[in-house]
Amino acid sequence: MTPPWVDRLFGQQSTLFYQVTLAGQVFIQQWTCHDDEDGGLHRLTFRAVIDQRVAGWGSGRICSDGELLCTSALDPVRYCQRSQGNLVQQLDFGTEQVAILLPDGSTQQVDRAGARFLVDSTFPATMALIYASLADENTAAADLNLKLKVFLVPSLVTVPYETWPSSDAETAAGRWHCTSHRSEVLLDAAGVMQVARVPDAGVEATLCRDAPPMPDWQDFPRSDRPPPVYRMPSGAGFRLEDVEIDGPVTPIGGSLSIPAGPGPFPAVLFIGGSGTHDRHGIAGDIDIGSHEIMDDLAEHGFLGLRFDTRGAGSTRLGADALDRGLASDIADARACLAWLVARPEAAGQPLFLIGHSQGATIALALAGEPAAGPGVQGVVLMAAMGRDLDQILADQILVQGRKLGLSPQQIEAQQADAHTLAQLVRSGQAWDGEQVPHHLLAAFRTPTWYKAFLDYPATGLIRRVNCPILLCQGGADFQISPTRDAGPLLAAARDAGRDCRYLFFPDLDHLFKRSAGQSSLEEYQLPRPVDPVFLARLRAWLASRAGLKA
Repeated sequence: MTPPWVDRLFGQQSTLFYQVTLAGQVFIQQWTCHDDEDGGLHRLTFRAVIDQRVAGWGSGRICSDGELLCTSALDPVRYCQRSQGNLVQQLDFGTEQVAILLPDGSTQQVDRAGARFLVDSTFPATMALIYASLADENTAAADLNLKLKVFLVPSLVTVPYETWPSSDAETAAGRWHCTSHRSEVLLDAAGVMQVARVPDAGVEATLCRDAPPMPDWQDFPRSDRPPPVYRMPSGAGFRLEDVEIDGPVTPIGGSLSIPAGPGPFPAVLFIGGSGTHDRHGIAGDIDIGSHEIMDDLAEHGFLGLRFDTRGAGSTRLGADALDRGLASDIADARACLAWLVARPEAAGQPLFLIGHSQGATIALALAGEPAAGPGVQGVVLMAAMGRDLDQILADQILVQGRKLGLSPQQIEAQQADAHTLAQLVRSGQAWDGEQVPHHLLAAFRTPTWYKAFLDYPATGLIRRVNCPILLCQGGADFQISPTRDAGPLLAAARDAGRDCRYLFFPDLDHLFKRSAGQSSLEEYQLPRPVDPVFLARLRAWLASRAGLKA
């Protein structure tokens, strides 16, 4: 027997098509089709083309697809998601647990916690399925009150989800409903989702009856630019040795850059920023450029260790992948530092730390630990945070919101959420639907990552560092502020009597690459070199403390 939701959604057309706009521009085109499956299961196939330029994420379009096997009651059994043909994750739903197959082949288990359905924000049809399955044929959409739990695919967490009909928003197309996730949904009399919108984010998904054909994979748009790949400089005066380091949770892959000559050499550990990127600083379509820094230093006599972050290169995600915070990243970097210190090529020589963005906070934490002792002779901070995370996020929301064309009210609402979220984390309240607003609960699987930044304030860490400090900041950086981040860090260091030098580069962005005006996420994807003036001044500072010629 065909379930009612199949007839509601696919009775008049074989493909369900939603178009998602962001601030009025087409952001996502999303198709869904339904097939029966043997054994009483149903197969739903989702496909989407996402224009990254609209969201300010990148320079082109990407394709994403998903496949859901479910019962007639839409109880999920298995869900797979791919991006550009590559597996993002696979979810297998049991009664109590959800088994998650991650891209590195490892498996994690999380509590299902009573989730009845799943929702993937890339595919608005996953929400349309829920409404269609719960709208009883004899109940008007205006009476649809929901109080249930859903499993959110992006954050891999179960959250409460409630809806109620709006008292004054009945239209010819149906009735508007409000949700506990600060969204609004227009349902027709049969319970079919016509529109779903998130007013504060400027996002709106609309059901379109005249759908373009569902694309095949070979029709999906591909990047017109090949992904960046690290290549050693032609005629390099150093060699690279691939290494594996015993990490606290999982082995860490890295490369040791060894200068020409007998050694030993002064040594540098490079600690990259947040997110997943390999040892050379390549994160998907973005070349962060850290390999240029380490290659340049190797050419000038510095032994260097660069390493893959969790989930990149040969470093696996690890058993703590779904509840990892800054403390885990510090522990990984600490293991790399100990490994570098023990290398015979560095015996008896000065040791330096270079930290970029989040890596700068990690470098400060390591340099201030008693175990660092006299071994660390200097620490370089590139685009280091100087404020609490919620203050930085508020500035980034402002910059990004203006770029997208959001209204002042929308921007202020998002900034208020960032502030509220920080206050909730600081308070130590239980991370559940009774204590945290549902739309904020959906933002983070756990508060671990967020709380760690509050536990490691950079202005406090810098006071504990006894070695010389080089603080570097770009004036075109939209993520970190010269006045609100670098300024307080410099003041804290000098107030504590630390040897801290500040280098300011007016035209450089967060990656220390030259930018025309204030930089953006799209610009990160453009092939640009790390600024040679920055490289020369960094090298000179390190060389002066290592007894080398710059």
